[in-house]
This record gives sequence, structure tokens and C-alpha cells, in this order.
Amino acid sequence: VKSWNLVNSVGSPTYAPLIAQRAEHLKQGLGVPAAPEAAIEILKSLASDGYVGADTKLGDSYLSVVGVKQDIPLAFFHLKRAADSGRSSGAFVGLGRIVRDHPDFIMPNSSLTAEDYFKLAVNQNSAVGAVDLARIYVADGRIGEAVKLYEGVGRTHTVATARLADLYFDWKVAGKDSDDAMALLQGARNAGDDYAAYNLYKRLIGRPDLLDTVGGPRLHELRRQIA
Repeated sequence: VKSWNLVNSVGSPTYAPLIAQRAEHLKQGLGVPAAPEAAIEILKSLASDGYVGADTKLGDSYLSVVGVKQDIPLAFFHLKRAADSGRSSGAFVGLGRIVRDHPDFIMPNSSLTAEDYFKLAVNQNSAVGAVDLARIYVADGRIGEAVKLYEGVGRTHTVATARLADLYFDWKVAGKDSDDAMALLQGARNAGDDYAAYNLYKRLIGRPDLLDTVGGPRLHELRRQIA
């Protein structure tokens, strides 16, 4: 509610980024009842006026937002238009995810791979793009490159931190051990990452002396999942 009140109390009512932020609140139900269809109409209007950020948000919405019917060609249209502006790392991430997750969709006039798109996003300092690119590297066994990406993102991105901990645990990363991995998981858990809490609990299941350090509101749910 505070977040919704904030985006409605500052700035010009015609300022496109602020309007797009309000649409995001409507789409996700942040502080107000979720209204994804209304949010889409707002974003369409902004996109038609040339606001690149709205195209990126529309593309993401047609890919994977609850309450919005998935439409891969329409997602591609908006993400490609945003990417062509050269100012949207999020559009490159979205296009990479289309290639990765929807191999049957043929992108018009494009031979780029998911890795190519994620690299373009990383070149624009996208933490999300770095995480997605690192996942490809891990799948290919390129652990050193994945570690560099995760470490480059830093501890401000909890998903990257939790995944980096996995690599410290499960692969021989020079100069790193289980204590380093545990510290990363603790930090990501403290920042509210559920995967980190779940993974931390799994790693500590044989260490009853440390289990109480997991804590958090989801501990009982995590225990049920492990049992």
C-alpha cells in the first residue's frame, strides 16, 4: 500500500515512467487489487506514444505474467521494438528467454541465440541478464565463467548470491569452501530469498546444532517440503 501511495503522490501525472510504474502495481496487485488487463491497456497507450519501457513491460507481460494470456508473437513484437531502441537491457533478457524457453517459435530475421541476447543484456549492466547467462554456462559446464558472472553481480542480487553458493558447494572453486557458501546463503536468506532459505535448510539438515540459524517465517513450510 505504501508503494502504491508513493507512485501516486509524486511526479507529473503525465510522466511516462511513473505511469508505467503505476501500471506495474496494478498488474502485480501491489497495494491495490490486481488488475492486469487494466495495466496492459495503460502500457499499450504508453507504447503507442513511443515509450520504450512500456514495450519491455508489455513483452514481459505476454511472456509470463499471471492474469495475462501468454502470447509469444506479441511478446516478441514488443521486446524487439524495445531492443531496437538500444536502450532496454530488459528487452534483451526477454528475447533471450523466448529463444531459451520457446524453441518452436521462429524469430523473424534473427539468428541470435539465448546466450547472445543475454550477453547483450549483460553489456548494459543487467543483473538479471547475468543470472540467466550464468545458468547457460553452468548447464554447459563452464563453471569458471558462471562464477565470474555471479560474483560480478554482487550480493545485492539474492538469486545470484544463492546460485553462487551452490557453485561453491558443489564445484571446486579456487579459494572458496563450504564456509564461504554458507555465508552467501545466510546473506541471501536474510535478504528474503526463499530459495536460499530452502537450500540453507537442506545443507544444514545434518547439522541440528545450526538449524536454528535458518529461522524466518517460512521455516515450517521448508521443513514440510524437505520431510
